[in-house]
Amino acid sequence: MYEPYIVRDEEGNEIVVFFRDLALSDWISFKADFKSVEEAEEAAWNFVIELAKRRAAAPGGIVVVALDGENWMIMPDYRRYGPFFLEKLALLITRSSIIKVTTLSEYLRHRPPTKVLRYIPAGSWIRLSDAQWVGGVKSETWAEVMSRLEPVEALLESLGEDQLKILLQNRVEPVYSVFKAAAISLDSDFYWYGELEKERSFVIEWAREAEKLALSLLSSVRAEVRKLNEHLLEVKLVNPTELRLSFSIKAGADSLAVFLEPSSEKRIFFEVHSTPLELRAGGLTLARLA
Repeated sequence: MYEPYIVRDEEGNEIVVFFRDLALSDWISFKADFKSVEEAEEAAWNFVIELAKRRAAAPGGIVVVALDGENWMIMPDYRRYGPFFLEKLALLITRSSIIKVTTLSEYLRHRPPTKVLRYIPAGSWIRLSDAQWVGGVKSETWAEVMSRLEPVEALLESLGEDQLKILLQNRVEPVYSVFKAAAISLDSDFYWYGELEKERSFVIEWAREAEKLALSLLSSVRAEVRKLNEHLLEVKLVNPTELRLSFSIKAGADSLAVFLEPSSEKRIFFEVHSTPLELRAGGLTLARLA
């Protein structure tokens, strides 16, 4: 546990992983609500003693203390003595002759991994199960949210990942607002208590917002169809946005990819036949053209 491991897949891809010390990590996350300075400092001493015990189990090893998302919880205003605990803890560690503060990268420079993990079980941190987030009304909520996010997936496919990465760096971009709303609707913290109507309605409302914003962007592209004669149709697509967008026009089993530059239009010609034409973004049908 107190050393790095290589995780390697069947194709030879690999990463280096560390395992956190759950007991010490949760100590800081959940046990920092002290009633006095003395109690906080005593806890710091006890923490360092427990930390030092790891040295006997793994001399030269690395103890990873990493909070599981509770960073914002460890020193709120109502935990008045939390800072005294951390201050004393830092002082004791820096003065220790057997404990050294390091980073993962620094440790790896001196002690590269030698052990390989070829299997990691799938699952969550709760007994490798997803039971806390699914089942009953929670599963119904997931289903509704995922259904409403179909236009967001279509927008992603229309934009392409490279363009999307650039757009998401600008918080005033309409595209940023779409994916922010989608991300909030998928925040698993709200599904933790998903049986409560307050939590359920919160994520559904954000999913509706993401759906509305994505459809607004996609539907800003206008499609105009004109019958030139008995045998020929003209489809004109107008992109008034500053985005590079890709669509497809589907005719039965056939599909034509169409790429639109920002503030541009494109004309495409089709033979008239009985199969309806559909304008699509990803798997989402935006309009029936003919």
